[in-house]
Amino acid sequence: EPEPEPEPVAMPKFIDVAVSQTHKVRVVIDSAGSHVKPRFVGGYRDIRDGTKYHHAQIQTERQTELRYVEKYTTETQTYELRSRTTETTRESSTQMVRPDLMLDDKNDVVVRVGKYVTAEETTSIKAEKAVTLQRFARGARDRRRRDALRNKRDAELKAAEVALETARLAEERKRLFDIERRVSPRTDADFKLLQREFDEWRLKETAKIDAAFPAPVEAEAPESVAVAEDERRRALGAGLYSTATLSVSAAADADGAAVARERRRRAMAELLAKETKMLLAMERLRRRAAEENEKERVRDALEDMAASKHWEKKDGAVVIVDTTQVIRARELRALYEACQVSCSPSERLELLRHLKWTVREFSTKLTKDIAELIDRESDLLLRRRDPATMAGLRKRLSGLFLQFIETPEFNPEASRYSVAALAKAEREAEREAERAARAERIRRSRESRGVYE
Repeated sequence: EPEPEPEPVAMPKFIDVAVSQTHKVRVVIDSAGSHVKPRFVGGYRDIRDGTKYHHAQIQTERQTELRYVEKYTTETQTYELRSRTTETTRESSTQMVRPDLMLDDKNDVVVRVGKYVTAEETTSIKAEKAVTLQRFARGARDRRRRDALRNKRDAELKAAEVALETARLAEERKRLFDIERRVSPRTDADFKLLQREFDEWRLKETAKIDAAFPAPVEAEAPESVAVAEDERRRALGAGLYSTATLSVSAAADADGAAVARERRRRAMAELLAKETKMLLAMERLRRRAAEENEKERVRDALEDMAASKHWEKKDGAVVIVDTTQVIRARELRALYEACQVSCSPSERLELLRHLKWTVREFSTKLTKDIAELIDRESDLLLRRRDPATMAGLRKRLSGLFLQFIETPEFNPEASRYSVAALAKAEREAEREAERAARAERIRRSRESRGVYE
């Protein structure tokens, strides 16, 4: 009978090997390759402690720990040079002239040895060239500095010219503005300035008349005339007194006093005529400015009423909305602007028809007056009357229609421009605040008594 195969022996996971009498090493055993005979790779014996190392696959633990220390040697501080040789794809050689060989020497160059230069000469040449290089370098540096200073100077001059031109333009604009506000004043400040300058001019003209035509002195003594002349000189000043043509005369001189009074009266009459003319001109300017300001106010108010609403959402976006009130204000503005434009009779009749349809929606005294004026103008147009004769009628119709537009009952957007509507809104806000305060007092009173709803 064949012998039964021996059962495989379970190898331990590790074994303890006594390396020396006092030192043991635990070796981990690979159970997967335990039945494979390791390949012999040689071995050696440690002469220090007699440890035997059979081959490289079974090694003991390292006895000493390797420490990597940064070292500096001459090898790391010395540049390493290497020589390399190479072969080119084209070979070259030098051929000398022979009796049996003809060479082309048309491109040959004759090279002659120059003068021998000693070390002292080389040093002097280097010094000279260094001075030349320094001269050019310093010249380039100074030229750059010169250009920088020149650019700075030019920039400062240009800035000064710009500032001077700006100041001149500002002064010119101010002068033109002062002239414009005197020629065609628009605001109360302009008219106050005109009135102040008018009063100053009137006082100066009166002083000139006083200097030219002095009033006679009632006293008969010559000393009184001299005293009056001195007081007149002090009152008028050197400038006005030098322009005086007559001196102070006594009242006893009837002929001289009468002549002086007559001349003074004429001069004052001329001054009064000039004052009247200037005041009338100022009044005409005031009326024209009031009309222009009123037109501008109406135009701005109508534009604001017809402007779209800008509502801001929670995320910051703005929504443009045209409400029914805005559309209504826009239609009324278009009708009012059409009333101010001259047009043909047929177009005027169509416009008047639209106006009548607009105001017939309401039944008030104002709308009845507008409808009556519309019927009157329509009748005159049908009779082919001259439009110039209807200027007053059209002006009155435009005024009443503007009043219609500015009434919050007919145009809700006009409530922001109506004093009565604003006062009514304030009264409503006050009543609402009083009702809220009364409700708060009642609530606190009930809470104090322990009564809760």
